[in-house]
Amino acid sequence: MPEPQPHPASPLFKDLTGKKFDKLIARFYAGKNAKGYSLWHCRCKCGGERTVVASELISGRAPSCQACAQLQRKKKDWRRLEFSPRRCK
Repeated sequence: MPEPQPHPASPLFKDLTGKKFDKLIARFYAGKNAKGYSLWHCRCKCGGERTVVASELISGRAPSCQACAQLQRKKKDWRRLEFSPRRCK
């Protein structure tokens, strides 16, 4: 788990601490990645944790932790297979 970092003194910085984004809640600012994007450490409803780029949180591209996302993909795959037309030879 990453350590909490001090918030940047920039006027453009948005404090996301405690805000909810779908299933994730931002816990603390985790610094910046190699490209200079702000990272936030979040906790999912299921209890899982994930460090996410702020823009992905705000835009909704990171709705949950990896475990929940993987479970959701499996459910989608089963639905697709269940309703797909079967071809007979």
